[in-house]
Amino acid sequence: MKGCFLLQRKFAPIGHRIAVHLKTMGAVDEFCAYVGLRAAHDFLRTQKEISYTALLLDENIQKKIQNETLDKEYLEKLEQEYGLPNLWPYLTIDRIFMHGQLLREYPHDWPILSHEEMLITIQVTAKEIIAFLDREKPDFLVMIVVASVGSKLLYHIAKKKGVKTLFLDPSRIGNGLIATDTCGIFSEAEKIFDRLQKSNEKSLKEEDAKKFIEAFRVSPAPYSPDLVPTERLLTRRQMLRFLAPKNLMRSLSWITKLHVDYFTKKTHDYTDEVPWLVLLDRIRRRVHCFLRHSTPQTKFILLNISRVLYPYNGNSTSKSILPCLVTARENTTGS
Repeated sequence: MKGCFLLQRKFAPIGHRIAVHLKTMGAVDEFCAYVGLRAAHDFLRTQKEISYTALLLDENIQKKIQNETLDKEYLEKLEQEYGLPNLWPYLTIDRIFMHGQLLREYPHDWPILSHEEMLITIQVTAKEIIAFLDREKPDFLVMIVVASVGSKLLYHIAKKKGVKTLFLDPSRIGNGLIATDTCGIFSEAEKIFDRLQKSNEKSLKEEDAKKFIEAFRVSPAPYSPDLVPTERLLTRRQMLRFLAPKNLMRSLSWITKLHVDYFTKKTHDYTDEVPWLVLLDRIRRRVHCFLRHSTPQTKFILLNISRVLYPYNGNSTSKSILPCLVTARENTTGS
């Protein structure tokens, strides 16, 4: 059996560990991968744990755009085969190409490609991915995110070719991951929910769910400690903490390393952050927040209310979420 992995940016070593584990178990014999960053590609090429049959580097694909001419006939055929219903959703999901973000901070919002270059990007990336899948013929594809031209094309082309796709989505409960075969919904959870609705069967996880809810009520907390409001820079005094000697030295070390890495890198890619622009954006953010922040202190008030807002996205797990919303509303209305 052969597996293909989308090894996303700096998280590539984590995906690689999953591949190593599958190899150790004897579940998978061969591996190939679509890789985001050159640094990750170099690591995978030199490590000795797994010999990947092929590594398709996204940054190498983008370098081919300069020597490619626009082929409208090919794009029309591509749209008929893989359109959603057209090809633009493959681009609009990409924050770098469409907005210049990740490389720059908000409110910077300007595409890094012209209209024709965007079309050529889809053309080149699709050709490379189709050839890669036809050549490698993986039995399954493992992904953890769809957030760029390459990853979205890889996902939809693989599914159209009949490659079993496993999408690992964070559960937001502890460090859990949920495996689904369809990006955007928890496919197995949907099947379990439908089965339970149509029968008198009791969920094997019902008691665990009740215990989790009870524990959360006693001590509510976000799934990531970094999301606690008190950890954010909210006051003017907190925003100036970087001027403390210890923090200032850390900032100077970070700035120095950023410049050294940039100027010593042999091959520059479209995903590279330009250090002086990064520094400029950080300074602008601090100045903007400091000048616009009108209150010297921020207080958090916990209201004893019996209602809660559930943000709902109609494209996500509608079947499993909506019954919970109805039940929650029935339990809280009028109390």
